[in-house]
Amino acid sequence: MKQEAVTTESLIEIMNHQLDVINEKDKTIADLQQKLDYMIRQKFASSSEKFPNNQPSLFQEESLGSIETKDDEKVSYTRKKRGNKKLPPESLPHIRVEHDLKEEEKVCACGCGLKRIKEISSKQYDIIPAEFRVIDNVRFTYVCSSNCGAKPLTSPLAPQVLPKTQVTASFFSNNSYR
Repeated sequence: MKQEAVTTESLIEIMNHQLDVINEKDKTIADLQQKLDYMIRQKFASSSEKFPNNQPSLFQEESLGSIETKDDEKVSYTRKKRGNKKLPPESLPHIRVEHDLKEEEKVCACGCGLKRIKEISSKQYDIIPAEFRVIDNVRFTYVCSSNCGAKPLTSPLAPQVLPKTQVTASFFSNNSYR
């Protein structure tokens, strides 16, 4: 009977030792898994330039907002500014291109002549090898001079390769930037 008690105690000691070894190996596995996850994120995560926290980003938007999720967590986001294009520098040569209506289109349906009331100007960057310039596209808006109630008429802009961009087709076709 004494032999059974010794064996039971020794078995309990062996089991406790094995539990300690298992716990130690679990900690090692968790540590290695954490390191592996970190290395996978470093290898396969998006690789954009990282800026230190004290250096402001050149492309940082000013208007910030927040959204509440189902778990009552607030998620911050940045709203993109629209229609706030930078003006080209005045040091570049500017070429004024006027897009006007034909003379026969400057007559209202009532027979009166249309008068110009405003200019709509948009700017595009253009490049000629070894020269950089800005083309000022100017369109005119006309309204009937007799105030007959006709809608204002604006001259159309010439067709563009990429509408609503600030660059011309020659800017894209220039091979010096490839």
